[in-house]
Amino acid sequence: MGFFSTILKLFETISKQTTAGKTSNADNQRKTGAQFDNEKNNNSSDHKTSRKIVGNVVIPEGTIEISDNRFFGNKQITSVTIPGTVKRIGEGAFSYCRNIQNVVLHEGIEVIEFFAFGWCEKLRRVTFPDSVKEVHLSVFFGTNLEAAVLNASGTVLFHCPDSVFHGEWSAPNEGLCLPEGLEIIKQGAVSLKEIREITVPYSVREIEDRAFYECKKLEKVTIFNPKTKLAACAFSGCYNLQEIHYADLYETDRICHLKGIPFLNEKIEEKSNLQHRTDPEFISLTEWCAKGNSDAMYALSEWFEKMSHKKSASPFYRRASNYWRYRAYLKGNGKACTWFKKFFTEHPGERLESVLFEFPLLGFFSNAVSGEMLNDLGFSFFDSEKEYDFDNCEDEDVVVVSTFESYDGPDEDGFGMEDYYDWWFLDENMQQIPGTKKINASSREKRLSQFRNELAKAKTIMKQRKSGL
Repeated sequence: MGFFSTILKLFETISKQTTAGKTSNADNQRKTGAQFDNEKNNNSSDHKTSRKIVGNVVIPEGTIEISDNRFFGNKQITSVTIPGTVKRIGEGAFSYCRNIQNVVLHEGIEVIEFFAFGWCEKLRRVTFPDSVKEVHLSVFFGTNLEAAVLNASGTVLFHCPDSVFHGEWSAPNEGLCLPEGLEIIKQGAVSLKEIREITVPYSVREIEDRAFYECKKLEKVTIFNPKTKLAACAFSGCYNLQEIHYADLYETDRICHLKGIPFLNEKIEEKSNLQHRTDPEFISLTEWCAKGNSDAMYALSEWFEKMSHKKSASPFYRRASNYWRYRAYLKGNGKACTWFKKFFTEHPGERLESVLFEFPLLGFFSNAVSGEMLNDLGFSFFDSEKEYDFDNCEDEDVVVVSTFESYDGPDEDGFGMEDYYDWWFLDENMQQIPGTKKINASSREKRLSQFRNELAKAKTIMKQRKSGL
């Protein structure tokens, strides 16, 4: 009898578990809060129950914490809604829930722990409430997010996925250009293996410890606001970082850049028979400027300023002074930055007249510029008898310059006329890149292999120069 009694009890137990299981599944599908009752008060968890939940999970109001690994590995959950009463989302709480597609987090949540949403592979977009204060590393490790994770106000960056790096925030040279409006970059926000350059906008006031984490190819960071608070280990694991440059741009200049217009207001000079090109001081300074020396650029601006005060001096000298002073400023020259700080304070909203745009440092170009004026400005490379177009500024700081050379007349039927141009590949200091050669081609032939190959060579040389090879 003992044996049969045991068997009978076993069947009764299985029957009860089956009935309870059916009831439990129905309750899970309706998503009542019964299974979370314990967590409201003492934060205990029933991991086995959580891993059987199907569909939409709505954490009930009153729950104060989602414990570590609470829903770990549940592949049947498709969405999660978490109320503001929850203050902490524990480590790995929803990790490996591979079918979660939507997560709604309400105002009040404060802490999101390590790997909380790791390997939620179908999750595409998440917004954190403004109440979130602390987010640990690798919260979204292994996900395929299509947008950056920001707070509701759009001022705090918590996570920057690869899709953003290759999409809306991408910049030349494997770069990342963070958008204006961000104020804080949180711990672990950017961990991109292929990124080489980062631009941090003026609006950012704080970059936290390990904000840029193990960006192993990162070489250069430009920070537009000199008052941005930078944590001591903000670039932890970025072992290839060589330069952190504070662009030190001020309000008027920043607004111009946001609008996509040059700060310098171009005023092309008519031929004025200037006689300064043989001056020894001018020659010496321009030689140093050609090497990218910012002190020489500022000194040349002062030299032009001095020339502008002479009796009946051409307006060219004042505008040339502005041009070189601004180039020195963009290079981070201390004296130039001090000068512009004072100018922007005393002349808010005002632009400076210049001979040219500030090409090529910020991508603005002047077209049909006379070689004579370029010589007068200090660029000796150009032929004074010709005019030049600054066509494009390609990757790796290559400036493509052309001038009309000749043309072929039409054939006997009046067709086939071609204009031919000389093309050069210059660096940002308007000097021909060593190892490149002039290309003579029609505008149509510019698209052919000879031109493309030479441009590719110029890019490679400039990349090597920047890498110190």
